[in-house]
Amino acid sequence: MRRISLLAAAGLVALGLTTPAQAAGPDYTLSGTTEVGLSPYSGTGAPKASTADIWVTNPTERDYEGEYTVTLDLSALKGVAEVSVKEEGSRDCERTGDRIVCRDDRLYAGLQGVVELELEAAEGSELGDHGAIKVTGKAAGINLTSFSTEVTVGGPDLVMQRLKLKSAMKVGDKQATPVAFVNQGTRPANGVVLELMTTRGLEFVEKYDNCEFRPDGPQAHGWGTTVCTFEGSFEPQYVYQLDQPLNLRATNRAWYDSFVYRIHETPRGAAPLKAPGKGARLGLKPAASKFSGDLNPWDNQQEFDFRTANTADFAATPVTLKAAAGQTVRASFGFRNHGPAWIANIRSGEPAATVDVKIPTGARVTKKPEECSALNADYSRREQPLGAPLYRCGTGHIVDENESVSFPFELRVDAVVPDAAGSVTAGSWRGPEALGKLPFDPNHANNAAVFLLNPSETDPTTDPTASPTPTASASASASPSASASPSGSPTPSASATPGGQLGNTGSNAGLLAAGAAAAVAGGAAIFFAARRRQVQRH
Repeated sequence: MRRISLLAAAGLVALGLTTPAQAAGPDYTLSGTTEVGLSPYSGTGAPKASTADIWVTNPTERDYEGEYTVTLDLSALKGVAEVSVKEEGSRDCERTGDRIVCRDDRLYAGLQGVVELELEAAEGSELGDHGAIKVTGKAAGINLTSFSTEVTVGGPDLVMQRLKLKSAMKVGDKQATPVAFVNQGTRPANGVVLELMTTRGLEFVEKYDNCEFRPDGPQAHGWGTTVCTFEGSFEPQYVYQLDQPLNLRATNRAWYDSFVYRIHETPRGAAPLKAPGKGARLGLKPAASKFSGDLNPWDNQQEFDFRTANTADFAATPVTLKAAAGQTVRASFGFRNHGPAWIANIRSGEPAATVDVKIPTGARVTKKPEECSALNADYSRREQPLGAPLYRCGTGHIVDENESVSFPFELRVDAVVPDAAGSVTAGSWRGPEALGKLPFDPNHANNAAVFLLNPSETDPTTDPTASPTPTASASASASPSASASPSGSPTPSASATPGGQLGNTGSNAGLLAAGAAAAVAGGAAIFFAARRRQVQRH
């Protein structure tokens, strides 16, 4: 079974196009596209297909080990629709007559896809013909709730019109977003929902009593969503637009940000807004009569990326340790983003930044985080994961303003070398030239900090030390000096191009030893696996 885009899933759940996954409880939930409209059968030209997804949610934190089956009953669609399985988005699915059975031997924690379907109106079908796909599941020891997808020939086809926006912005800039859409379908839409997704650096100026802001959640970190509901009948062939201003503003944390706007018919049984804004009521008015076309849910959405002139100060955290020969100590290495911007690679998912840790003489790494790769002193790849002189760690794809990022290590002190100096450097995985020189960071002086082992005299300006206990097996912890603070939210990318690199910053760095400075400056080939990683976030 395939895993699906969490951002896409979160957006569809917010719009009511799926049955929301249960957060807790014994039931494993089947869900998916609740309603599908089909273009009428034409008999000529390429068929106009619609799509439907079926998902399953494991509400626990552990994978379910064991075979389970999901069965789709298509018998109610005879004479209404022709259904086929999209091979690219599905696997282990077999069709026999009016039944499709999908199997797998593991149900991962969270939300994942089961099957993607393509549907076309059946020959001889007429507008208004309808039926349902009944979805059931079976697995030993767990309960899989049932689900159904309603299929109708004809329906509204809401097409979002693309806005003309400028991508370059400054902090505090505002842009009007005169959202407009057209119903290109065969029947009116009975109420519509406008969903406006913005990343952390953007916000709407106006508040309306039929709009609700929903901060980002665990499935879409970095994004916030404004949901506006509109009652009434929205007729085919008409363009509708907002009747009051809706201005988008770049906040003081903006950098690379994105704006996604989409429109859908109000789903049946949709819950009212929980926390609507205070103010006037936002409405929709007909603007013109034009267009006709097919039903296509993929044109309900438009999006735009912004680049705001802003900076983020990533300050590496200095670390000082004391330990006797033969003892093991624990230490965390990282940085703090002093802002004002957040840094995020929402589109690419690439790490926002890297942390290079140079190990002082006399110490050896005995345990490292999964997010950190072992390197040789010349920055070439090292096969042995432990005992390396240098480690490169990749952050997650988002670093919020005022957030600290750290990576926990364990080191064994083989020999006491007074004032042994290593370093901690916040940088980029893109190449040696990016070490300690993050493009969004105007203060390169604090991108690197000293990692001092067994100082002959403790410098009161450095971070606290951690001394291990007398026994050889005992360990002591050393944590960065940066204090924790709330992390930020939504999204756009943060690099030279939208969806590019993001950066993090740490606490104020201490005095940088000459040896540490040399380590930061040096380096040849750099090895780093660019992938999303989970790190400690404060």
